[in-house]
Amino acid sequence: MKKSAIELTLNNFLHWMELYNSISEKIIDDKSLFTENEEKIEIVESLVLKICSQWEVLIEELFVDCLNRDSAQYSEFIANRLPKHIPRAQCSAMIQGMGYFDFKGTSDIKRKAKLILTKEFNPFNEIGRGDGNKIDELYILRNYIAHLSNQAERSLKKMYTDKYHLKRFQEPGRFLMAIDKRTKKPRMDSYAESLYSAVEVIGLYLGLDYESDS
Repeated sequence: MKKSAIELTLNNFLHWMELYNSISEKIIDDKSLFTENEEKIEIVESLVLKICSQWEVLIEELFVDCLNRDSAQYSEFIANRLPKHIPRAQCSAMIQGMGYFDFKGTSDIKRKAKLILTKEFNPFNEIGRGDGNKIDELYILRNYIAHLSNQAERSLKKMYTDKYHLKRFQEPGRFLMAIDKRTKKPRMDSYAESLYSAVEVIGLYLGLDYESDS
């Protein structure tokens, strides 16, 4: 049986996550790979950029896949009758033109999905608050790594203080390699687990079985 577009979209994300997790584990656990901790920090931070890019690809593709299944809610949103099933390329153009792929956090993804996707094909609301908060944290780290702006640094310092009670600023890579007191694993793992968990609930809601192995 031919795999659905949704299944291919999820599988693509999982493929890249498995690769990035493998690299992360080797870098953090293997003491012989790099003699200087700064080298590890730089590589871990580059993985954050890769992971966030793949998450954005996943969200964009899922929006298109789900709109392709049923455009009824989109029709209601624009107050114009459309065919229920619209070609996938046209679905992509419809939502790209409205800036729907410029997301400002997990809550913004859920808000935009509710506007244009039918309930049956809107899996984003299933992402739990805990996982959503962790994904948003990952983006705070990502924004600092990508931009090094004063605003991004202030947001990261606030996250460190409010969520982790850190008194000193840490570079994201060092923070991610540190062992979490609760899980006894590198903090990087907890962010990966939240992404896996989000994919699991999305897949289950859409009729696919994606039980996380993390």
